[in-house]
Amino acid sequence: MGMIAAGSQRAGGDVLAAWAEGLAARRGGVRGRGGLRFAFYGRVSTEDWQDPESSRARQLAAAVMLVAGRGVIVAEFFDAGQSRVLPWVRRPQAAEARKVHRRRWLVITMKQLSSPGSPDVEFDAYVPLTASWSNAGGLLDPPRYAALRDENGYLELKFHPETGILTEVVLAAAPGIQAEQGNLDPRSQGTDDLMPYLDPGDNFPAPGDRLEIRAHPDYLYVSFGRDPGHWAGTDPVIFGIAEDQSLAAIAARWTPAERESVLGN
Repeated sequence: MGMIAAGSQRAGGDVLAAWAEGLAARRGGVRGRGGLRFAFYGRVSTEDWQDPESSRARQLAAAVMLVAGRGVIVAEFFDAGQSRVLPWVRRPQAAEARKVHRRRWLVITMKQLSSPGSPDVEFDAYVPLTASWSNAGGLLDPPRYAALRDENGYLELKFHPETGILTEVVLAAAPGIQAEQGNLDPRSQGTDDLMPYLDPGDNFPAPGDRLEIRAHPDYLYVSFGRDPGHWAGTDPVIFGIAEDQSLAAIAARWTPAERESVLGN
């Protein structure tokens, strides 16, 4: 995600088109199938004289029309009661929007497959989780990697270099794992033929979201800093989906013995 520079206007007056074309050129002329990803920011100066809800809806609708055909809005930020004379860093939601722009988080969406298949899943004290799908068999080119690392653990996701479908999940370390007493019991609210997908043409940095790793009696749960709105897929591995339909969490069902092998008690 990025921002439009004020000086990028061309003769036709279409600032967004000029910026989008420039970004595509910097990426070698290749755009992802879903287009560019945008963050929406809006504001109202006073809550007394302007209705924040209707103003937000009006501004968001205008933004959706603006980016139509060029990409999708994947994050929303809105300040109520904040004057435009205030610098961005002094407006709470504007400051958050700037962080998103600088971080350029990795967005993994979901894709429907006719037969995604069941993964082979292993649990271990040293490598708490390994889940592998058979769609990576016979690959000549190396997979695409996305790694998330913080003080709670290290998670690595591998994607097919041509199809972009998830092929392997490896939780290589989890010093910050939290032992939970209650079941996660995630009931799938989506179809069972969805798989995480990363567009092969998308250039991405390592994501900056925090890891949360919990050992429930029924599932090992790993999230990326956002709460999933619903779950999709089938056991033994299911996927938590955020409101923007991106991957937010992974949960792998285990037996009591497998849980003990990870926790050591």
